[in-house]
Amino acid sequence: MNRIRRLLKHSELLLLVSWLGFILFNWPLLGLFDLQTLEDIFLYLFLMWAIFILVLIIICIGYLRTDGV
Repeated sequence: MNRIRRLLKHSELLLLVSWLGFILFNWPLLGLFDLQTLEDIFLYLFLMWAIFILVLIIICIGYLRTDGV
């Protein structure tokens, strides 16, 4: 658990998550999947959006716990 808390303290993790979000919503990655219908595209976008938000929540909780709040 301490190892994860130390990892969450690094600002490079936020940079990595930002790039991950940029890549997830960029067209070349969208082209890898077979997103033929509008429903498939919306499903992909909303699922990736939800996963991205959950990762950010986990990082924020880690920051709060390492600060002692």
